[in-house]
Amino acid sequence: MYEWKTFRTYLLTQKQGGKLMTQREVCMKLVQDGMLKNIYPQLSLAAEIFLIAPISTATVERDFSTMNRILTKLRNRLTTKHVDQLMRISMEGANTLNEEMKDEINNYWKKSKTSSFSSLNYIIELYIILFLYF
Repeated sequence: MYEWKTFRTYLLTQKQGGKLMTQREVCMKLVQDGMLKNIYPQLSLAAEIFLIAPISTATVERDFSTMNRILTKLRNRLTTKHVDQLMRISMEGANTLNEEMKDEINNYWKKSKTSSFSSLNYIIELYIILFLYF
């Protein structure tokens, strides 16, 4: 609390071009100015958190919607790694396939036909291959 009281006094004496600084300018000054960071360590930490906090929750909500589309009742046993990779593919999209990638998919397809992979594992592995190339 002491830091805030002394910093408030400091702010009232600091004006840029005759006008008060915005919240963002104050936080940037707290984070970038080494002397202020040493004098007001707790306020500097709060300013860092304020500067990196998202302004809206739209991206987080979009990510949860993507996760809900991927994790269904039928696909509830995916590992965290697989979910992460599938979400990245879903959010970022896949690029067009080059010839090397097409050959890799064909080879994997032939290999999976001869082995005893389940179709879900095959799809997951195929998505992982796509993800690794992009």
